[in-house]
Amino acid sequence: MSSSQIRFHYVQRAYLKNFSIAGREGEVFELNKETLTSKKKGVNEIAWEEFFYHDSMEDLFNKEFESKAPKVFRKIIERRIEELNKTDFEVLAKFVTYHVLRVKKVRLQIKAELELSGKQYSDENMKNLHDSTIRVSEDYKQLMKLPRLFLGRGEEGLKLVTSDVPVVIYNFKTPNDPKSYSCYSNGSIIMLPIDPNNVILYINYQENIKLKDLRDVLSHPNYYQIFESDKYIYSNMDDFSLIKSFIQTHELGSWTLEDRKAGIERICSSYPIKPDFGVDLYKKWGNRTRYSIFEEITEFTKNILVKIPKRELYTCYRCQKISDICLPKQHPELLDRCIECGEPIPD
Repeated sequence: MSSSQIRFHYVQRAYLKNFSIAGREGEVFELNKETLTSKKKGVNEIAWEEFFYHDSMEDLFNKEFESKAPKVFRKIIERRIEELNKTDFEVLAKFVTYHVLRVKKVRLQIKAELELSGKQYSDENMKNLHDSTIRVSEDYKQLMKLPRLFLGRGEEGLKLVTSDVPVVIYNFKTPNDPKSYSCYSNGSIIMLPIDPNNVILYINYQENIKLKDLRDVLSHPNYYQIFESDKYIYSNMDDFSLIKSFIQTHELGSWTLEDRKAGIERICSSYPIKPDFGVDLYKKWGNRTRYSIFEEITEFTKNILVKIPKRELYTCYRCQKISDICLPKQHPELLDRCIECGEPIPD
């Protein structure tokens, strides 16, 4: 399918204008998480990629929220939330839902999963898969069912930032379970900074919400933006000192496919399991956030080890490693195999 448009923005430009430098509408400061360098950029120059979508996707975005969302944001920023009508809430919910899915990070996750599955897909096929993922989502309907929309502010004296992944989802009830990071999960908080002073939060909580449960989230929205961003952070101020300190402390750079595989293999190397086992684990966890991937894999590998049959100590003839466990047999008539290299172990 041909496209007459070349540049496709995966974060709305009108939204990014809300983070404009004072007196320089349409210009923001962009911080690169990898190099920790910042530049002044126009919103037309950021969060885009050539031929990222088909024209039909732009038509969908234009129809659903492009021209309507800035007016809704203005009402919220001016503290006129009570003036939001049903149409406004629907526009806002669609903006949030599409910006969860339309970003480059999701395309990279699709690509990583396909690479590890061994299937060969062209860039055009990946574009089609990404487009389809966006089109079939109806998460905005779930957001509209939530009882209320919260409005929060950042830490005192610290302006809010946004990023190339503007919508962040976090579950305060089960923070170590990335499977719960969905607008459908009880305890999920969907966060979107809408300007340097305001952040909107959808909270899926099936009980009476308690302020103490939200205090950390409301006090540190920048933390989640920094953590979940792919590569770039956008601000109306060129003071990224606290953000840089956080990135350096937590070694937060772009979360690439190789980073994911290497992280999983590091965990697996702590156990007597073949290194390529990490690839199998990646197929299960590779598309999740970094919040709890290591904790979940650690627990998983412990459970695996419990199920692996024990035997008397043996020295493998091939790799010379000594162990008292072996790979599980696929068939009873086969010999046990070395946990390190898979070599059959003579009885």
